[in-house]
Amino acid sequence: MDARVIQQKSFASRFAVPASTVLFICALMYVLHHYLWMIAPPEVHRPVALVAGIGSFLSRLIPPLFIYPWAYFKGATPGERVLASLLPLFAWYILEVVAVAQVYSIGEALYYLLGSLLMLQLFANLSMIALCEFVCRIIVNRRGAKEKVFSPVLLAGIASGPAATWLLLIWGGGVHWFYIYQTGYKALFH
Repeated sequence: MDARVIQQKSFASRFAVPASTVLFICALMYVLHHYLWMIAPPEVHRPVALVAGIGSFLSRLIPPLFIYPWAYFKGATPGERVLASLLPLFAWYILEVVAVAQVYSIGEALYYLLGSLLMLQLFANLSMIALCEFVCRIIVNRRGAKEKVFSPVLLAGIASGPAATWLLLIWGGGVHWFYIYQTGYKALFH
């Protein structure tokens, strides 16, 4: 990439600020959705919890659309951009594993991450990351860089979201994946 197009900023500016800003919004939505009932009357809690619940879901589904371009144009490396974009989802995964581990073994709690909803969120994030990379490359090329826009990895990344949607939800109404998931669970834990 042409150094005149994007200057690499400090680690905080290119990684920590984009990731932590979105992570803070995710945490705020989570706290409002799950804990506002403790201090707010029902007429305040219910509408706020509804909006925060939707925001909580979206805050782990679409962060790459915000974080990836932000980190890209601050000069983050490809690894930093991907990791920063996935941090909100990984934080959610940790919360989910901790919650499930209160009832099941840690192995079962980790296996839970292979469930349809959590896998779909991961592949949706990966698909959005690839799409953002594609769009960012187009933008920097218009600014004078000579960056290759298409690559097999990008196309596979973009296709991973729709492919996961088909495999996990559409193929047999999700029953086939659930059967595979349950068979694996039985083999490992029973």
